[in-house]
Amino acid sequence: MYYSVILHDKPIQVEISRRAEKELSQRQWPITADINLIFGCMIAKRVWFKDKVDDDSVIVSDKLSLAFHTVKYDICSFENIDNGGVAEPFYPEKGINKFMPHYIFIDFHKLKFIGEFSFNAELMPAIT
Repeated sequence: MYYSVILHDKPIQVEISRRAEKELSQRQWPITADINLIFGCMIAKRVWFKDKVDDDSVIVSDKLSLAFHTVKYDICSFENIDNGGVAEPFYPEKGINKFMPHYIFIDFHKLKFIGEFSFNAELMPAIT
């Protein structure tokens, strides 16, 4: 299923796989796909899924909302980032909307939601 929403004054294309659509339809409550662009000693991309809807998120469907944050971590390591390290907001000089991705793909695999995003809708990542 394809959607298009405006987040931080920029359009973003949202593609949701059939598996993810099926899982979303069975949920009692909405989930938020929190897109994070991580700045620091490296630039990294992550999508975290949360069971709460953020105040700064936009509604994609009745079961999915989308948020985007630019963040940084005190400890610069993927192990820290991927295992519960606490991020702090990072506000780029050019403004957050200059860093908004153009496309996000959401799937459900191995009993969890997964997401990938890109900065050009033509470069759709292949997640199977």
